[in-house]
Amino acid sequence: MADYDKAFTLLYDFADIMEINISPATMGVGYDYGLAGLSEIMDPLMDKRMTMEVLKPVLLKISVGIPYEEMDKILLYAMRSGVDGIVAGDSIRNYTGLLGEKDGSIEGFVSGAPLLEKTISAIRHIVEFTKGRLPVVGCGGIMKPEDAKAMLDAGASLVEIYSGIIYEGPGLVKRTLNYLEENA
Repeated sequence: MADYDKAFTLLYDFADIMEINISPATMGVGYDYGLAGLSEIMDPLMDKRMTMEVLKPVLLKISVGIPYEEMDKILLYAMRSGVDGIVAGDSIRNYTGLLGEKDGSIEGFVSGAPLLEKTISAIRHIVEFTKGRLPVVGCGGIMKPEDAKAMLDAGASLVEIYSGIIYEGPGLVKRTLNYLEENA
């Protein structure tokens, strides 16, 4: 928990948005999404933000691989605590059915293209559950411009691209912006 506080304090003045990642890939495989643990991380950061000269948005990044019952608890906490938005997507460990015959042959976390449909479903769920009160940033599986549009169509306000840039190069950003402008 001290790492979150230290990073938040050191980076706050240099960032436009603070994104707090509480996913299992960050916290370790056994992280419990219980509200006590979430509150232990987030409450001090939200309090600290209130003492800063400039109030900057704080987004909470969650895994789309957690059960919706757990996600709903996190979303309720986020709405009550003053979190400004949700980033939906991160590497997931529960990838059964995402990799076909490779499902049982690897250990660890999966990211990139296999997450797209799961991320889109989670975005729809988050928007519906929160009744649009929390903006959603779609992140997870964007490998081509059409993927970004699908996330926006599902209700995301913004998208983040990671794996797509690794595999497709930085030109993916320009292609995506052009595609979105042409298909608005």
